[in-house]
Amino acid sequence: MPTILLADDDPMQHELVQATLGRAHRVLQAWNGREALAVARRERPDLVLLDVLMPELDGFEVCRQLKADPTTREIEVVMLSARGDRPDRRRGVEAGADVYMTKPFSPSALLDTVRQALGGDVAQALATPVLAEPVPPSERPAELVQTLAYAHELSALYEAAQERAARFRFLVELGKDLVAARGLDALLRLALERATTFSGHDAGSVLLLAGPDGPLKVRASVGKSSRGSWLAALDDLAARALRELRPVTFDGEPRDASEPQGTPPADSARPSARPRTSAPAVPAAPGAAVGLPLVTPGGVPLGVLRLESRESTGRLQVHDLDALQLLASQLAAAIESVQLHERLQHGLEVLQAIHEAGRVLSATLEADAIGGRLLDIARRVSGLEAAVVRLRNRRQHVRLWQTAGPEALWRWAQATAASRAARKAALATGEAQCFALGVPPDGAAPLTGWCICLRVQDRVLGVLEAYGREDRAAENTAEFLGSLASQAATALDNARLYRELAERERQLAELVGRLLVAQEEERRRIAYNLHDDLAQLAAGIHQRLQAFAHDYRPASPQAQHQLDQTVELARRMVGQTRGVIADLRPTTLDDFGLAIALRAPVEALRADGWEVAYEEALGAERLPPAVETALFRVAQEALGNVRKHAGTTRVQVALRRRDRAIRLEVVDWGRGFRVSAARAGAGAGERVGLLGMRERIALLGGHCVVRSWPGAGTRVIAEVPLPGSHE
Repeated sequence: MPTILLADDDPMQHELVQATLGRAHRVLQAWNGREALAVARRERPDLVLLDVLMPELDGFEVCRQLKADPTTREIEVVMLSARGDRPDRRRGVEAGADVYMTKPFSPSALLDTVRQALGGDVAQALATPVLAEPVPPSERPAELVQTLAYAHELSALYEAAQERAARFRFLVELGKDLVAARGLDALLRLALERATTFSGHDAGSVLLLAGPDGPLKVRASVGKSSRGSWLAALDDLAARALRELRPVTFDGEPRDASEPQGTPPADSARPSARPRTSAPAVPAAPGAAVGLPLVTPGGVPLGVLRLESRESTGRLQVHDLDALQLLASQLAAAIESVQLHERLQHGLEVLQAIHEAGRVLSATLEADAIGGRLLDIARRVSGLEAAVVRLRNRRQHVRLWQTAGPEALWRWAQATAASRAARKAALATGEAQCFALGVPPDGAAPLTGWCICLRVQDRVLGVLEAYGREDRAAENTAEFLGSLASQAATALDNARLYRELAERERQLAELVGRLLVAQEEERRRIAYNLHDDLAQLAAGIHQRLQAFAHDYRPASPQAQHQLDQTVELARRMVGQTRGVIADLRPTTLDDFGLAIALRAPVEALRADGWEVAYEEALGAERLPPAVETALFRVAQEALGNVRKHAGTTRVQVALRRRDRAIRLEVVDWGRGFRVSAARAGAGAGERVGLLGMRERIALLGGHCVVRSWPGAGTRVIAEVPLPGSHE
């Protein structure tokens, strides 16, 4: 901290200086001139407060010796004297004093003088010394006069502190109210009401920037609106305050707010002050106004708080301007917070809309529904007036597909030159285009348009064109529309792929159906051929062998045994031929229906010693041939698997009519298996068997399920709806 030497023979003066400077300075003491010289040469203080009238050596002589000595020449010297006439001041300057200060002085005058002497402009301090308020002539002792000067200043400081405390409480409460305000309009009105009450102005306005580089526009106001030349002057004042980012006042003549009452003009009083810029136009009528820039804590200008009175209110004091500037800073922070909240709220709404769009658009594979929902969400969230979707056709021509909003508006908008140019640019580059449409025919507010490509990878499916008012367009409208268009393009492409896949599946199902029909027809033809040719031939051979064995007895037992074996082989050939014919196409299925046809494999198992339960509840009505054939093949495959793999001789077959469907169940109590493992590890024939059962039933609109677990047996369930059951 700086070191100050006080040389004075008055003990009270030492006490007052120590109380005033001791907290921020190291204060040394000397009681006469010689002691002052000795301490100064030994301690080398930064500043010497030197009384003129002292024992042994007076202040003038001490100052001369200090300035003559090279080791102490640079020490700042402030002369203290109760005589402030011109000859004494001239003697002090001739002795080398840096500042001449007259007694009595106030604490603030002493602090200002010390501050100027240590780090301020010395010439300025000498030219305009800081003096205490004039004290009228008095017969009171000098000590009492000095004490009264300190007491007067302390009283004034206390009153000022009380007033500033009240202002601080007001600003703190205002800050709380601003934070609690809901919505930008309520916030600005509250701030204007409090600001006009605080400053005593009649009216006020908050002007906000329309954009980063946009003009100032009145967003809220209180009091009587201004007109004519006075309004022009106020607009100029607000523009200057925003341009220079500092308060500007008008009280008969425009000036910077940094020029408070009681000080010289800024340009002449302080060399470091900014040069005066062009002043606003001065109206003929008197008035007062102040423009306070609204700057966020991050240094971003938002606008101007402007307060005005048609009658002159006198120049604002420094502390009034400081309080108003603090109020403006609080208001700027609150505006930024509200705008951020509104942007976050709008961003949340956009995110919710995008999420909803993804959910809604993915919930349908109908192209018309996708287009309608796209336009609905776009208009609802972005506040658009109208929108249209254009898609490319097979010839790659872009054609109008769906629309939303007033027909007259979108017809006018999409036919304008700006819209056509933007559409062409978007289709050529694949990038979003924003363009101005101007005023529509109905004379409403000017419109802005967006043209967004519906793009999937490197393919452009079409464009989304949206039209909305300029003043309602949000910063992220294009981004939101782009995200929405991307999701819609994906949904439209998925709908196209689904249509193509559905068509291919239909064609495949039709082909498989034809294949199965052809297969059954081929089975029937082969079965009939075997029945008419091979079966008859085998039966004839068997009968001839039986007759031969009956009519001609072999002479030896060996020959008889061979003949008997031959007859048995012929009999087995006949049986197996009939079995093959039955497997290919049992005639009972065509002649008597499914219930009778299933009895043949059931009886065959029973003949082999199996325990087979067969339940049938179809009624007398015959089923459609396709249903009978499919269910018979499923039952045939299931019983064949039981015979080959189940390791059991217990099985149950159930065939029932349930509402408008036929249900077939084949259950065994064999070893069972893991269905997933069987699909992965089964042989080609086994996989074809399982897939064949499912495919046959699926072609009829039904389902086939195989349920099994090791050690728990197997259950095959096939259910087929009857024709007309879906009506």
